[in-house]
Amino acid sequence: MNRLTQEATAFAPATIANVAVGFDVLGFAFDGVGDRVTVRRSDSPGVRIASVSGESLPADPQENTAGVALLSMIEDLDLEQGFEVALQKGIPLSSGLGGSAASAVGAVVAANHLLEMSRSREDLLPYALAGEAVASGAAHGDNVVPCLFGGLVAVIPGVSGMTPVHLPVPNLHCVLVRPNIQLATKAQRQVLPATISLTEHARQSSYLAGFVSALHTGDVALMRTTM
Repeated sequence: MNRLTQEATAFAPATIANVAVGFDVLGFAFDGVGDRVTVRRSDSPGVRIASVSGESLPADPQENTAGVALLSMIEDLDLEQGFEVALQKGIPLSSGLGGSAASAVGAVVAANHLLEMSRSREDLLPYALAGEAVASGAAHGDNVVPCLFGGLVAVIPGVSGMTPVHLPVPNLHCVLVRPNIQLATKAQRQVLPATISLTEHARQSSYLAGFVSALHTGDVALMRTTM
């Protein structure tokens, strides 16, 4: 009798990225909304997107963030087995709430539960980033990292990849207001300038430093100024 777990479901929360002046640097998890990703063992190699509910997403695993994340995991770990994926989307498409990141994170967390050699969240991060890249055009971590690790985080580049640094949160609340429009991340990133001036870089850096300081001290007035 095969006693291995055959199916696992993970909840992946929505995320708010580019927090204040932290473009591609700061993000936080918002657990009131999220995706549920169910991953099943398969004797067939590769990944099959078995079903998607709540939104319309590509069934081709090479174009689906959950599929790409799992394919990256299979290749890196040299797995002989494959996976079937069922996505229950609770995050609207192109809503700025990290829907692509949530699908990728939920998939690798659920798959990790099925494997005998359990991997840490740090180990899972590159797979989820590979999934995010196919949707947004860049492997930026300010949605993936808070979705995977929770809380408010700064995404710091390190020798072995991205490192999450958790930041304190003052006694504040997040009110989520979402207009009924869609703005695809990949399209929005394409209109950004490739370079900025030294003056603008210094100004942005000073605001970011002030904002992070305000988080640590609880200085709401400074936070308001640096935002």
